[in-house]
Amino acid sequence: TRAYVAAGDRVGVEDLRALHHPMRPGSGRRHAERVRQWLSVVRPLGVPRPLVRAPRVPSGALVVVVSTFLDSEAADLALLWRRIGHRVIAVDVLPRLRTAQLSARERLALRLLRIERSDRLAALEAADVELVRWADPSADAVLRRLSARRRPR
Repeated sequence: TRAYVAAGDRVGVEDLRALHHPMRPGSGRRHAERVRQWLSVVRPLGVPRPLVRAPRVPSGALVVVVSTFLDSEAADLALLWRRIGHRVIAVDVLPRLRTAQLSARERLALRLLRIERSDRLAALEAADVELVRWADPSADAVLRRLSARRRPR
């Protein structure tokens, strides 16, 4: 965030699960600090609100979608933004799952969920959405490299 603001870019945040208003794009050192503070306290909020339409994104924007991709909404939005020409980076933040205590039924459900999720992530990559897995030890460096690189549409 700070690097983009320092470069003169405007940065905004849209929390797709929250009922409150998005943080409008802005610039400057204070705005970068507000974005950092907001991102540091974001938490899951129960049942997702249904989206009537995708949040508006300014022309030429780099879109970073941060999600577990356990449901299709974030992936669908990432694909939509990519189709209309935005550069999209998808950050997969699903942590390593603890499965030792699962019943046979729960393991089967998890297996189906993993297959759906894997298909979702493969569709993102096939659409030229750049994927970063947060659990990867080099995720921070990869994300910095991807977000610093400007790619033509």
